Amino acid sequence: MKKYILLCIVATMLLLLALSFYWKYYYGNNKTCNVESLNDFNRVLAQKEISLSGNIVDEQGMPVNDVMLEITKGKMTDLIKMRGVEEKEQIKVNSVFSLKFAGFHVIYFKFSKEGYYPVEEKLTTISASPKDNPNKKENLKIVMRKAGEFVQLKQGWMMPSLKTDEDGKVLKKGWVYKARENEKHGVFDRMNNIPYDDPTEVDVYLEEDKDGKGLWLIANGENGFTEPFEAVDFTYLPEAPEDGYAKRIFLPFIPLEEGEEDCSRRSKPKYCYFKLQEGVYGKMSVEATQNSDKTKREVSGSYYINPKSSRNLRSKNSY
Repeated sequence: MKKYILLCIVATMLLLLALSFYWKYYYGNNKTCNVESLNDFNRVLAQKEISLSGNIVDEQGMPVNDVMLEITKGKMTDLIKMRGVEEKEQIKVNSVFSLKFAGFHVIYFKFSKEGYYPVEEKLTTISASPKDNPNKKENLKIVMRKAGEFVQLKQGWMMPSLKTDEDGKVLKKGWVYKARENEKHGVFDRMNNIPYDDPTEVDVYLEEDKDGKGLWLIANGENGFTEPFEAVDFTYLPEAPEDGYAKRIFLPFIPLEEGEEDCSRRSKPKYCYFKLQEGVYGKMSVEATQNSDKTKREVSGSYYINPKSSRNLRSKNSY
C-alpha cells in the first residue's frame, strides 16, 4: 500500500511539474505572482487547504456512527529530486463529519466499519483546470453497504434492434439466452443477438413507442425486468428481488429543448434487474438510441448474470 501511495504521489507531482511551467509562464507574463522556483511553487500548492465534509449513511439512508477513518497524507518535499513523504493516522468519525488539512498535496480517505464494505475518497491540491476544485468536497454522502459474499458474474451485451433498410423493410434483432454446463463456472450463459421474424423466437426484443417518445424493451416467457432506476454504484447493488418482474420496460428519450430540431435521440442510462426463465438473475445498465432518420433504433444493455441461479449480484470480477 505504501508503494502504491508513493507512486500516486509521484504521478501527481508529474502533473504538478507540468502545471508549474504553465504557472511561471502565465503569472510571470502577467506580473500577478512571482514564483522564484519549482519548489516555491510546490510549497504554494501545499499551503492550499484540503477539506472534506458530509454524512455517513447505510443503504436505507440511516446514519452510521463509530466509523474508522484511515487518512493517508502525501507531500512532495523536493519537486526537483522527486522526493516525498506520507503520513498516516486513524480516527473515529460519526455520521456527520467535517475535516480540514493543510500542508499536503494529496490525501486518501478510507471509511471502514465491521460488517460493511469500505469506501474510499481522494482529494488533492493539484488541478488541471482553474474551474476544478479537487481539494474540497462538501455535503458528501458516504454510503456504507452491508458486506456480503462477492461472486463472479458473467458479463455480456444485450442489443436488440430495429433497422430499416433502403427498401423500407425492418430488420429485427432480438436477444436469446442459452445455457450449457461448464466445468469451471457451472452453468455458463452465451449471449445471442439474432435476427427474427416472430418475436416469440427470442427472449427479449424491441418495440417503438407509438408516440415516438422512446423504446420498449419486452421479454417473452418467464423472463422479465424491474422498473429502471438510477444506481450510484453498480458493483454493490443489493441482491436481485425474487419476484415483481414486468414483461416490458419503457426507456424514454431525453426531451428536446425548445426550438431544437428533431435529430438523433438517446435515453438517460438506467439500471434494472432481470430474471431469466431458467431462474437466473442479472443486473443491467441499459440505454435506448435512435438515429436522426429513424432507420436504426437500438437498446444497448451491458449486463452481469449470476449463472448459478443465485440472486447475489455483488461482484468486482466478471468473465
